[in-house]
Amino acid sequence: MKKRFTQFVLTGFLLSTTIALGQTTIYEYNFNSGVAAGWTLNTGGSGANQWVVNSEYAGYVGFVTDTPNQPAAIAGNPNSPYLHIYNTTVCSILAACNANFDTGSASNRSATSPSINTSAYSNVSASFYYLSAGLAGTSYGVVEYSTDNG
Repeated sequence: MKKRFTQFVLTGFLLSTTIALGQTTIYEYNFNSGVAAGWTLNTGGSGANQWVVNSEYAGYVGFVTDTPNQPAAIAGNPNSPYLHIYNTTVCSILAACNANFDTGSASNRSATSPSINTSAYSNVSASFYYLSAGLAGTSYGVVEYSTDNG
């Protein structure tokens, strides 16, 4: 099973575990380099709504809303690079390459993190900051993980 995020803006990803009295960070990535090093974007699937890492926040007046600034807890806030969905058609025509998607354009793209082996740990948790929007019943996000390397 692969991790799949749809209709989300992801600015940080942290996989950690609590051992005895402390917490150990197993994996952390914040996209501040402007790339998704080790991540696989847009494999399989189809559609003009695709994943990208950039620091575009401006929309297009009257058509694409601006992406909200990141909260103070995010490294590099308020406008650091982030992983998000954007519509390639809107980006090429209106130069609005921020977090936007066309709800009328069916897309099923994925963003997959590097493989992370947690077999030596217990009480593993994942945390990330995201925002999402879309049409009720048709726009949604899914986070998938595997317990058997599948």
